[in-house]
Amino acid sequence: MILYMLIMNNYQKIRSFFTRIGAPRLGRSITAFCSEPIHSLRASIYYLLGYLEPFCFYQMNPHKIRPSQVKKRAILLIHGNFHNQSAWIALAKSLTQSNLGPIYTVNLNPGPLTEADREVINAKIAEIRSQYDVHGAKVVIDIIGHSRGSEMAFLTALEDNCWQISSGFKKITSEKVSFKPEIGRVIRVGTPTDDEEKNALPRDLLDRIYEIDASNDSFVLQKSQVKKTNRILVDTGHLGLLFSPTVHRQILLWLT
Repeated sequence: MILYMLIMNNYQKIRSFFTRIGAPRLGRSITAFCSEPIHSLRASIYYLLGYLEPFCFYQMNPHKIRPSQVKKRAILLIHGNFHNQSAWIALAKSLTQSNLGPIYTVNLNPGPLTEADREVINAKIAEIRSQYDVHGAKVVIDIIGHSRGSEMAFLTALEDNCWQISSGFKKITSEKVSFKPEIGRVIRVGTPTDDEEKNALPRDLLDRIYEIDASNDSFVLQKSQVKKTNRILVDTGHLGLLFSPTVHRQILLWLT
């Protein structure tokens, strides 16, 4: 118990120490496990499943879509740092029980944001678009991202000429920011919209961003700039957002 309290009172220093010695993943793992042991264990168990090919739990990542899905929006899920697409197994179970559109995931490399993230996600969007093209239908994609994936969800929604990544940090490069034509809603889980993002968006695009944050988040401390009607605060931790029935119900409400 004493060791636990020492870690929780100094988790930022602990993470900084492990980053300095070249082991940031170990530092994150220690603080995550101490702050959310059950959710950390569950995420760890799922982790190995995330590299299975094909990754099709709860009908995710279909090779083709059914005629009944053509008129429904696609859902693209983007996982957080030091995780993979298995992070979404619990949410996908809830969503597939509600007769929504097809669900897709990606696997991104851990670490800071990179241009490689853009390439992987754009390739997935092209794949989704092609599946709708077979039916002569125009696709609309709702994006959901957790943690680091929340940042990528925001960036993915933007036209590619509106942003760039340099040394792990995003930069809005256009004075006139627009969404890709196939993007619908963006649901950000665990990483609030910051001032730069808010100021870059016109009001109509900002209204298409929704947000779920954790009241007991040990990793993300910034405050959201999204309007109150588009966000909720859930009594859980950063990892707990992935498994919370409250979060799942709210996402389902926004998607429908």
